[in-house]
Amino acid sequence: MNHMRTRRGFTLIELMVAVGIFSIIMLLASSAYLALLAANRNERSSTEAVNNLTAAIDAMARDIRTGSCGSNQCVPGTNTTFTFTSADDAQ
Repeated sequence: MNHMRTRRGFTLIELMVAVGIFSIIMLLASSAYLALLAANRNERSSTEAVNNLTAAIDAMARDIRTGSCGSNQCVPGTNTTFTFTSADDAQ
């Protein structure tokens, strides 16, 4: 009676190798994901800084457009300073 043994699963060595390979792949993927998150965080902070600067420049331009000049204060070459009165009477 020569029976062939059928194989019905994985050996312990095969499972350890598979888990080891899976662990290495997951380590690489998670480190790439964390690097991507850090780059995204830096990009968001840069974008926020540019947006804040744009808002500040827009507010200054709006104040200059809606303000008024005193006598000879806004005429080029007559004064070395730039002063104006804003719409809410602030100088």
